[in-house]
Amino acid sequence: MALFVIAVYAGFGRPIWIDEFLHFALGGYDSVLDVLAVIWKTTAEVNHGQTGTYMLLDYLLLEIFGANAVALRLPSLLSGIFLLLSSFLFFEARRVGFIGRIGFLLAIVGQADLMHYVGEARPYMPLAASAVGILAYYSVLPEDRGRWTVAVTGWVSVLLGASMHPYFPAYWLSIALFCYWSAWFDGRRTASIPDALAFANLPLSIAGTALVFVIGTLTWLRGGPSFAFHPFEWMVFGPWATFTGLSHFQFIPDHALAFIVAAGVVPLLHLAAPRWAKPVLHGLVAPCVLILLALALSVLVGVASYVRHYWILPRQWVASAALVPIGVVWLACEVSRQFERLSPLAAGAFAATALYGLSLTTLPVMQAKAVELRDRMAAPSVPPAVMPVPPESAPSDNDGWVALANRNIEAGGPVWTIYRLYYIRGY
Repeated sequence: MALFVIAVYAGFGRPIWIDEFLHFALGGYDSVLDVLAVIWKTTAEVNHGQTGTYMLLDYLLLEIFGANAVALRLPSLLSGIFLLLSSFLFFEARRVGFIGRIGFLLAIVGQADLMHYVGEARPYMPLAASAVGILAYYSVLPEDRGRWTVAVTGWVSVLLGASMHPYFPAYWLSIALFCYWSAWFDGRRTASIPDALAFANLPLSIAGTALVFVIGTLTWLRGGPSFAFHPFEWMVFGPWATFTGLSHFQFIPDHALAFIVAAGVVPLLHLAAPRWAKPVLHGLVAPCVLILLALALSVLVGVASYVRHYWILPRQWVASAALVPIGVVWLACEVSRQFERLSPLAAGAFAATALYGLSLTTLPVMQAKAVELRDRMAAPSVPPAVMPVPPESAPSDNDGWVALANRNIEAGGPVWTIYRLYYIRGY
């Protein structure tokens, strides 16, 4: 089922668009040095906010596979797989069983805005995957991190996130602190500096921090253009609906407010509860805090865009949109455990009801995506006799460049060298 989820969102057969073209055009250059020069010159004004890592990877992939949309999007596709694997590692660490993992797969299918980026050549899915990977890694205690799967998850998450997106450091620090607090809250750690350093994994932290500053100094830390956009211009359904039902809680849009209220109230109830009642609420607190943390980080990202007079867009929230369904499923599993204390039948009934309610929203999404994929893959290919050839003159606008790139992808073979003119003439 996990592979099917990735497949329906992988974008097979979908044309590229202008943001992906900015990566595709680099395939027309002759060398890595040329591409690095373009990244350096365009980071501030054109590809602002990017580290350039995804762009460099795309150049190498296009050199190997030619003009191919799957190759262009391969880092996102692999990141989507990594996100799911990291989620399963997290659920294993939190003793969430098979039913809970099925629930998560249903939930992630319903996060259509997030999962769209599995099939798009931009660094949003790598950011989301690295955030989930960090959550999984730090949910495993230091003494239990000897397994190669855990160590690989930690290192891949840090190196992927630090190299791919400037938002990653904020998520890395916040999630690591949350996991340390959660372990302390459960009585599995002591609050001390030596213990905190062991928990953080000092070699990993030093390597990741160095990578953040090295890449950042060369790219996004150099600054960017001045904007004068209306921050809420693209929120046609309003800020609240966009923040909840169209992004973070897209898998349960009608219950977003209830979960946000519950996430805020449960920790307060635990603080105020008498000693005999605390064990009942204890397991619910950490999932609620994770949900609140994910939402708070998205608010922070939105404030940063607002201050810079840039658009506030749901794609900026993808890392939190990946964390929220994890928190919701974790919370539901903890509630089920409380029911199990009363009766296994009651716990089973709760789990069945939760899965059924979730499937009502998410299975139609999966079906629609599967039909969309089938229709794209069934589209007739261009006969060899009419395959396009490289044009002699460059297009005059972005739409022309994108159309030309999609013709190149249909034709296959190497990426045409004419795309160098896009950056040379425009920037």
